[in-house]
Amino acid sequence: MRLIRQVDASTIADYLLCTAYEAGEILTHLKLQKLLYYCQAWHLGVFKTPLFEDDFEAWVHGPVIKSIYNEYKKFGYLHIEKDLPCSEDGNENPLIIQLEKLVGPDSFSLLEEVLSEYMGCTAYELETMTHQEDPWVLARGGIPNFSPCSNIITKKSMLEYYSQYVGSAC
Repeated sequence: MRLIRQVDASTIADYLLCTAYEAGEILTHLKLQKLLYYCQAWHLGVFKTPLFEDDFEAWVHGPVIKSIYNEYKKFGYLHIEKDLPCSEDGNENPLIIQLEKLVGPDSFSLLEEVLSEYMGCTAYELETMTHQEDPWVLARGGIPNFSPCSNIITKKSMLEYYSQYVGSAC
């Protein structure tokens, strides 16, 4: 079984924030955007379907979902603080339980793999990685790296790029 139901990017953002809080990780706006990007990119690559419909734009600092940017821009480069129903005292996290039910075990397992791979990277490392990958580069269409751009990074380009790496060893 794969994706049961698409969710919106803000639901995945809450999951990422909760997971980071519980792991003692600091999550900035920049890092949140890149983790969202890799969740979507690998979901497209593995399952050939989007995890959520929101589109990424090829901004100067890498892929950005504008609605998520607008929600968290007030934090700037500081740690995002949001009141979420994260687990306490060893209890299971209700947000994570709900997300797993919504997307299904296969998609949820992939999200956990993505976090295992990327959560330990800094925001700058993640930004640098996205700048070297075809979906961001193609969406920019030759626009210099430090020039503003709001071109959409297509799901098709993400699917094509990441699906070629499915099954290969890291």
